[in-house]
Amino acid sequence: LVRNIDAPELGVLRENYERRRGREVCVEYIAVGECEQFSMSVFVLPPNACIPLHDHPNMVVFSKILWGELELHAYDLLPDDGSSAARDYSTVRVRPRDPRLLSSGEVAVTAQTLGNVHEFRATQWTAVFDLLIPPYNPLEGRSCHYFGHPSPAQGDISTLRRTACPDWFYTARGEYRGERTGL
Repeated sequence: LVRNIDAPELGVLRENYERRRGREVCVEYIAVGECEQFSMSVFVLPPNACIPLHDHPNMVVFSKILWGELELHAYDLLPDDGSSAARDYSTVRVRPRDPRLLSSGEVAVTAQTLGNVHEFRATQWTAVFDLLIPPYNPLEGRSCHYFGHPSPAQGDISTLRRTACPDWFYTARGEYRGERTGL
């Protein structure tokens, strides 16, 4: 399903964004559709823009590069130390994954523990389609958490501390101009 989705179908045309060169722009978020089982969205990042280190607790995410190129820095989420019944995400233990450079058509998969904490940095204008299964829902323990960069590693394990969303990160809400989703 994700591999077959393309930018024209979603109404996200590269030339419409590349015309914005020289103007101050931020990451654009476009809601495609949502139901109880999943949500779909597109993020359009200008060159050098970053979606900061964040997670998708108890979710699986498929991220397809519609056009452009970005760097993916991800961490595997390790089991907590068991000192509390429910994970509070104030600190998490992680193991870094090898950085990846993703290009048009490639899909990155974020699982409940594999690559679940990650950040994106665009090297050029880039559009990313995200399918989240299930969607964020704070009432069911699926809130987005942001993290500072890792503490010095002990071996190949690092600790990340939860932080507020960075002041420099904000998104503009874009209008969905693609085909009807039925959601």
